[in-house]
Amino acid sequence: MRVTFCLAALLMNAYARAEGAAAPQPLKPGLAEGVETRLVQFELRVSRKGEPVSGLSATDLDIELGGKPLEKFALDDMCFGSPAPSPGTPAPKPGSFILYFDEPELTVDGRHRAIEVARLVAPALLARGHDLMILRNGDALRTDTKWTHDPAVVSTALDRIAADPGNGDALRAEAEQLRVENLFDRITAGVREVEFQNQVALRGADSAGANSHGGGGPQGGGLLAIPKTPIAHEDRPGPAEVGAQSMALLTVNEALTRLLGELQPLIQDELRRTERDMERLGGVVRSLALRDSPKGIVYFADTLRRDPGSGVVRTLDSAPQGVKLLDDRRWRAMVAPWNADFDFQALVRDSSTYGVRFYAVEGRGLAMPSDWVRTSQDTLAGMALETGGLYFLNGITPARIADRVAADQSCWYLVSFAPSGWDTDRPLNLGVWPKPKGLRVQTRSSLVIPSRATLTQTRLIAAHFDDPALQARPLSVSFYPVGGTTKLLQVLAQVRLPEGDAPAARDTLWDIGFDVVSSGEIVAHKSSGVTWRGNGQPPVYQTTLVLPAGPYEIVAVAHEPATDSIRAGRISGTWPPLPADPVTLSLPALAQPQHGGIVLDGRVKARGIIVRGEGNPVDPRASIAFVTAACVEGTPDAVLRAERRIVGETEVAFAPMTLTPDEGRCVQIRDLVAANSLGVGRLTYFVRIFLGDAEIASQELPFDVAGVSAPSPEVIAPPAK
Repeated sequence: MRVTFCLAALLMNAYARAEGAAAPQPLKPGLAEGVETRLVQFELRVSRKGEPVSGLSATDLDIELGGKPLEKFALDDMCFGSPAPSPGTPAPKPGSFILYFDEPELTVDGRHRAIEVARLVAPALLARGHDLMILRNGDALRTDTKWTHDPAVVSTALDRIAADPGNGDALRAEAEQLRVENLFDRITAGVREVEFQNQVALRGADSAGANSHGGGGPQGGGLLAIPKTPIAHEDRPGPAEVGAQSMALLTVNEALTRLLGELQPLIQDELRRTERDMERLGGVVRSLALRDSPKGIVYFADTLRRDPGSGVVRTLDSAPQGVKLLDDRRWRAMVAPWNADFDFQALVRDSSTYGVRFYAVEGRGLAMPSDWVRTSQDTLAGMALETGGLYFLNGITPARIADRVAADQSCWYLVSFAPSGWDTDRPLNLGVWPKPKGLRVQTRSSLVIPSRATLTQTRLIAAHFDDPALQARPLSVSFYPVGGTTKLLQVLAQVRLPEGDAPAARDTLWDIGFDVVSSGEIVAHKSSGVTWRGNGQPPVYQTTLVLPAGPYEIVAVAHEPATDSIRAGRISGTWPPLPADPVTLSLPALAQPQHGGIVLDGRVKARGIIVRGEGNPVDPRASIAFVTAACVEGTPDAVLRAERRIVGETEVAFAPMTLTPDEGRCVQIRDLVAANSLGVGRLTYFVRIFLGDAEIASQELPFDVAGVSAPSPEVIAPPAK
């Protein structure tokens, strides 16, 4: 089965760019102090002459974090077959690994070889008991398997990928590679031409000077007139020499300007794609936040470059004249921005935060060496080295890659320590030194300790990937249309905690967050802390949102820090559902009044309305409102008529309503039902729009009426200051 996440990775990007743009406000825990119960963990490997070493203890290592010694830490030996494990040492843990095919960055050959490598690496990981997921990056981020440890599921997905011709990404990557290589060759030739023309100009000037003094010189002109040995000239050239040099440089500079002008849009397009791809990849890293170590990403790419401008610099530096060109501020100003260092560092920072290692695999076979190929290989190597992983370049055979990955997973250590007293949400340089001689340690270069707010934000990411940790007792997410247009639908969005989450103790705090994505872009992020005092129904958190036209998804996560309880829910759809229709109807919403128990945009309300979503039956004691947004795309030829009715154990017909909305605007169709008017059971609300005698739009809403009265409302406290 293939599920499309056309928007998940861009949701992830909201947190990756916290330093570069206006970021969502962090969740406010609402507590001044508390007890830290979680542990920070990272992996390391120890070897002697290339062979893994097991049996070490915490006393065998010195660890430094952020320039300070890490005094207290636990070291778990996770090596398979370790002799005489010490009492209390846990059994090796199964981990989580993602096979990630970055298709816009794979050439044709790279794509074929990447699948071949994956067919061998996947069994090596599954044999260790790890869970696997297969993701593909393209126009959107897609998952070809959910988390699985079934080899048949993985094999079927790889067969499907191999048979999928894709959308031309591989051909584009290969053609672009050739085009850029050609431009690099022409630039290199241009730089060399500068030196050649310089020599020609100097010799021509010397010859002219000699002739003016009656001396002899080579006859003829052009290249055939150039002597095979240099002609000496004064250290301070005369006016003729200076003029000749200037003319030669001007001609070649114009040529180089033209070539760099051709190269610039290609690199800018590549940078836009690279930034997008790294942002999506960073989101996938954050989706692993809730999973146990070991965890990693087997990343397949050929053309991902963090710093394509460095390839241009190396090319221009290939001749002495290139140094002069780069010393010119015009060239520096053009080449300097040609990098995606910010996005690469954000990716490394996320990996350091959530303990994710990269196995970076260059898909293509052995490539001809060039500055352009080197930039992509440097990126893959840096990705692995910075995260404590492995990289495989220059056509290493699939069997050897699989063996290296299997060996890497056969013996490793897990370091655990309490985060109290350490800075959070910033990289801390990590150093590990073995005390026994002859040992070599492999681990990441830095570590980021996530704050509580950062961990809460990662729940939203994991929710997009259906992480099992978030699926038990999901949140009820619903919304109520309040107006807008066919381009922007205004809604009151609501999250309701599961009924079984009534607290045993008073003053229970929940952090609640909303993220809304439409057409691949974040359109809203709202969050607040809600303190629940007393028993009764769980609290309802509401906020006002605007949904632009197109597909949308609302994801909500609630986190209770004291017990680290997590709940998640989502709702998705498209607005307008059928944009070609003259009248568009939203899905009807069912709302009821409630006294207390409501938090609207972080403020507690003494009374308000709540939306009854799926699995949340109607309270028969209270009045009911059915609300539908009706939006007119064009001016109707006749008056529109809305007919509504309820069908089921109880039958209700509402009086026809005449609609006169402005063109492109939405109006509410609102029907009220008095308290104690509906019988128990399953009912359906229907709304139909007529133009004359012709039905032009319709919607329906099934709902349940509870057989018992709802519990009395609880008392909700505002977030602590």
